[in-house]
Amino acid sequence: MVEASRDELSMLAEQQAALRRVAILVARGVPPPAVFAAVAGELGRCRGVPHAALFRYQPDGLAPVLAARAQPGLMKMAA
Repeated sequence: MVEASRDELSMLAEQQAALRRVAILVARGVPPPAVFAAVAGELGRCRGVPHAALFRYQPDGLAPVLAARAQPGLMKMAA
């Protein structure tokens, strides 16, 4: 039980740090494409997945990719 709580706290701290890093980019006025790339990177790291992508869903049903991330050394996602 204590170990599970510690793991949850560690994960929460990691997520908060990721949010803080993205917020700093926004506060500095970094262009949106760079912020989107940072969000995809932080998402992949926090979730522990090799690939992550950020989409914008549009009213017409299309969903263009705003940013994508692949772990270094892995094959990139197909477009």
